[in-house]
Amino acid sequence: MASSFASYNGDIIRPEDMAMMTQALNDWCTEQGIDPKGPRATHVASVLITQFQSGKKSPDLLIAALR
Repeated sequence: MASSFASYNGDIIRPEDMAMMTQALNDWCTEQGIDPKGPRATHVASVLITQFQSGKKSPDLLIAALR
């Protein structure tokens, strides 16, 4: 059976990690003047998760990856 999580690489995202990424997303959206509930923010959220899974584990590193 094919998994709907085909890109999942085994990293567990803990609630505190998710909270940190949410704050990073909100900070970035504020900087950019973007609605944090809009389609661009949804795309950026997926980029943040990918960046987190690649080793960027702090808000500063995550936001820097978006710039």
